[in-house]
Amino acid sequence: MITNDCDSQVSLLLDCLRLEALERKAQALAAYTPADWESVMSAAELRGVQPLLAWRLSHGAEKLSLPQNCQEELQRSLLNCAGRNIQRFHGLDAILARMAEIHTPVILLKGAHLAKFVYPHPGARPMGDLDLLIPQDRLDRAHQVLTSMGYTAKRNFSIQWEMKMHHHLPPYHLDNEIVELHWTIASPSSTLTIDLEGLWRRARPAPGRNPSVWLLSPEDLLLHLCLHLLQDEFFGGVRRIYDIAQALDFYQAELDWETLAARARQWGSAKGLFLILYLAAKLFNAPLPSGYLEQLQPPDFSPQVECLARQRALSVARPSKLDLHPNLARLWRRQSLSRKAAALFHSLFPDPKIIASKYNLQPGSRKVYWYYSVRIKDLLARYGHQLWRLLSGDPRLHQLAAEENLLSDWCVGSKWLR
Repeated sequence: MITNDCDSQVSLLLDCLRLEALERKAQALAAYTPADWESVMSAAELRGVQPLLAWRLSHGAEKLSLPQNCQEELQRSLLNCAGRNIQRFHGLDAILARMAEIHTPVILLKGAHLAKFVYPHPGARPMGDLDLLIPQDRLDRAHQVLTSMGYTAKRNFSIQWEMKMHHHLPPYHLDNEIVELHWTIASPSSTLTIDLEGLWRRARPAPGRNPSVWLLSPEDLLLHLCLHLLQDEFFGGVRRIYDIAQALDFYQAELDWETLAARARQWGSAKGLFLILYLAAKLFNAPLPSGYLEQLQPPDFSPQVECLARQRALSVARPSKLDLHPNLARLWRRQSLSRKAAALFHSLFPDPKIIASKYNLQPGSRKVYWYYSVRIKDLLARYGHQLWRLLSGDPRLHQLAAEENLLSDWCVGSKWLR
């Protein structure tokens, strides 16, 4: 549904990106005016998909009345992205070679998997950080490898503490490269039930000569990509939904569709899988077996859920809501009291090293513990009035919280009751 000029721009962009032969949509795209193409370029740049757009339109720009300046800008974006990715691939190969020396297997996650093995052009899919899944008992060795190569984290940390609080270690930096070491794919506070041993058992060797490099199975890759989008509550999801559409297209011949649905139910993400596959098919013409979405569709799927998911996915980023901070809204999410209490505790009392970094204290300083009270005072000064209005039953803030949590509550379904 096109409701304003911004939506019109995005609609033009989606038509360009849909998974179908350029010849089939050439007639429609040939009708684009120079102003239309400027709108497409703007929408693509805002959503970080200019290189993808360049790849999708390659070998056909001359038939589409694409202005010369747009052609040149797209070509630059594709070549620049390819250059950055190739540089990152070299850095990744160096890391993986060192991991092989210490007999530590690595599963490539998200962009490292997609850009290197799923997208057919090295510049089509921009990569940010490199996400690597490491066996839990090898994290210390992997940490030593990265630090010996010159990678450093922005803060000191304890691996054991991070494993209790997060699902990856703090990012490691070297020049413009960023690496994250994961030991699982969902945070400890997640309601999902991830079979970590199963992930490793089902992983397959990555093409190449390094026996330590592995890829998630197609089903696990898709579920992980869905999980990542769900964690960000669909905001800014154009590129990530396209990732899912591209993975569906690349692996469609070998996907076990029944296993995909069954595993989503086991993980507790069946509704999320349905909604994301629904958007991938609607927005990008992702290939799905006939009747598959109808088989997955929950009985309570509604136009409101579809509209909100689509709206968030096509947005550039989460809109700022001065009336209600998202973290406060999450306390009114449908989940157990123990999870709410844990989330509140972790927000108020993070790792002492985080407090030290936030308030520019020396690592190990005893002042850290006094600054916990300073943190609580700061939070109350900023958000105390919102919390009080929620606790006192302010109907407007409760409505905002319900709107903020609608998708998350729907996707979780009855899982929170367990």
